Amino acid sequence: MTGGVLDGTFVLDLTVSVAGPMAAAMLADAGARVVKIERTTGEVSSEWDSVVHGLSSYYVVNARNKESIALDLRDPEALAAVAALARHADVILENFSPGVVDRLGLGYEAVARDNPGVVYAHISGYGQQGPYRSEKAFDLLIQGESGLLTLTGTPDEICKVPISVVDIAAAMYANQAVLLALMHRAKTGEGQEIDISMLHSIVAWLGAIPYFHWFRGETPPRTGAKHYLIAPYGPYRCSDGKYVNFAAASNAAWTAFGTNVIERPDLAEDPRFATNEGRVAHRMELEREVAAAIATRTQDAWIAAMHAHDIPCGRVRDLGEMLQHPQLQATGAFIEQPSRVGAIPFVRSPIELPRAPSRRGPVPLRGEHTRPILAELGYDEHAIIGMLERGAAREPD
Repeated sequence: MTGGVLDGTFVLDLTVSVAGPMAAAMLADAGARVVKIERTTGEVSSEWDSVVHGLSSYYVVNARNKESIALDLRDPEALAAVAALARHADVILENFSPGVVDRLGLGYEAVARDNPGVVYAHISGYGQQGPYRSEKAFDLLIQGESGLLTLTGTPDEICKVPISVVDIAAAMYANQAVLLALMHRAKTGEGQEIDISMLHSIVAWLGAIPYFHWFRGETPPRTGAKHYLIAPYGPYRCSDGKYVNFAAASNAAWTAFGTNVIERPDLAEDPRFATNEGRVAHRMELEREVAAAIATRTQDAWIAAMHAHDIPCGRVRDLGEMLQHPQLQATGAFIEQPSRVGAIPFVRSPIELPRAPSRRGPVPLRGEHTRPILAELGYDEHAIIGMLERGAAREPD
């Protein structure tokens, strides 16, 4: 399992759940050697489902390309093994509750005394400082605290974003921060302590939305699958029960759509709809007219008509249809990687450099590399067997 820009970089993964493991997996994709420390009872996410040959889908997607050593950190010898790995790590990722790694003797200051060049990233719900630092955090809870829940859904009901968008935001910022810190270290030799907050990460993803409150005291309305700021924009039901998705995001596109696509020049010329702000202000009347027009023809017919007049559009696909998407098939977006329980499909990393391709290796079982990693640290067979027998370490069942 070699190759990639980060080949030769050693990452110690002390994370659980989603955000931390995802950040570490992205480093593994780029060629880093990632050693994942797992509880002897298993990763938290491994309890959530058993859909992949008996393994959890969440565990599988974020354990890819890693090595797994299962240790009970309450055991002094197991804790000493992790400390030994930390002394040799280029990067450490952890997402325990703030303060836990310090109590274990694995905090940044303790590690940096022997490993001053280490890039050490904390990932937590609210950050290492502040009044909320000790609050427990899950994706849904942060969607609520960040205001995201109040922005998503329909006028009558708030709605959770179905993917773990907060975890993903934090993972991406953590990954970027680690890469920037490694670049800084390459120039200066200095290590770095990084503090990534899930709350701060998703608030940064809100982009333009806070400006409505800062400058107008407004909260954008919940508009379901439509856009709060642009109209018409979103999915509309066709005569065959399928949906066409389109964006008339400029005045020129709106005129072309109204005049040529739905053949309603009266709408295109209506002064209420002459500007985007006017169309949004009269959204209900506009949506009613557009929806009635779209309901008269099939999805294929509307796709062809919108393509003919250069209106950005697309189909609304369900999960099965997406997995057969001709573009994803043509570009090789889906790959298979081996594991001890059988081949597992994956979405290939979107970040691939032709001259330094992503790493692709097996998905480990819990503790699959416990014995070889302990041996690498200098533990003899007698010591390893002793740790396994008393439960300080564990191999796969």
